Amino acid sequence: VEQILFGTGIENREAIEVDTVFLSDVGKVYCWTLITGAESETIISFVWYHQDKEIARVEVPVRSVRWRTWSYKTIMPEWTGNWKVEILDEAGKVLESAIFRLQ
Repeated sequence: VEQILFGTGIENREAIEVDTVFLSDVGKVYCWTLITGAESETIISFVWYHQDKEIARVEVPVRSVRWRTWSYKTIMPEWTGNWKVEILDEAGKVLESAIFRLQ
């Protein structure tokens, strides 16, 4: 995982309105990643945590040596606090993680 960004949307395969702090009425938060070095097609998982509790797990394909991909979570206004997203490989190993805050 070369890069992880959080934003409010995706345009032209890039995260927009990138930040690490969002207001509780944001609606959706996107986790965008740049994956490099995959030797063959594989699957990664985005695991979303709110206050250390797993909320969602999304599997997405990685189809080339340099691949941009993302997942998003619809955020309820009462889900304020700390969030973390872990990026896992097919074996379940954490490749990278990043945090954002909902206030």
